[in-house]
Amino acid sequence: MPPDSLSDIKQAESPAKILVSTQQGLYLNSEKINQTELSAALKQLYMQAESKDDFMVQISVDFDLPVSRLQQVVTAIEKAGLTRVFLVTKLKQAS
Repeated sequence: MPPDSLSDIKQAESPAKILVSTQQGLYLNSEKINQTELSAALKQLYMQAESKDDFMVQISVDFDLPVSRLQQVVTAIEKAGLTRVFLVTKLKQAS
């Protein structure tokens, strides 16, 4: 489950959705992928995108995912030359 957020900003539909799970592994657009293949797959998605200016990578992670694992994914995104990234969080009401 994603971490809590007080923001209710809705993100645009992303052409590159990454899920990083402590139990299930790494997925790109619902397809299981190896960490070593991630950069190349992201580059390919970017090259196929209709609007490169609006291309954003969405990352969803398990709440207990180690930061070091998230850093590996971010490094792969950077290696692909992509800079527009957002982390999906779960909406939480202010108390």
